[in-house]
Amino acid sequence: YRDYRGFTGGHLKYLHYFEHLRGSDKYFPRIHFSGQSVFGRQLCKEDYQRNLIHIWNPHKADVLFIAGMDWNVIPQGLEMQIPVINLIQNTRHAM
Repeated sequence: YRDYRGFTGGHLKYLHYFEHLRGSDKYFPRIHFSGQSVFGRQLCKEDYQRNLIHIWNPHKADVLFIAGMDWNVIPQGLEMQIPVINLIQNTRHAM
């Protein structure tokens, strides 16, 4: 999940992790952008199209990877059912 409203270093770090998993034979990462994200799906690179999730349904994930304040979109208690990995780069993200 990513709420992209403008480029930050956090988005770049998230992309690094995403690209690492895309290069793996064991994982198939997928991403959902919030409805408030500043670009449309048509602007994503063509090779990312198969990685896009158009409907946000976190209950269907094997593992969730989030960053920044995106933890707000995880249904309460879901972390007890599936692993949720949160990349925290600043203490304000941990509020």
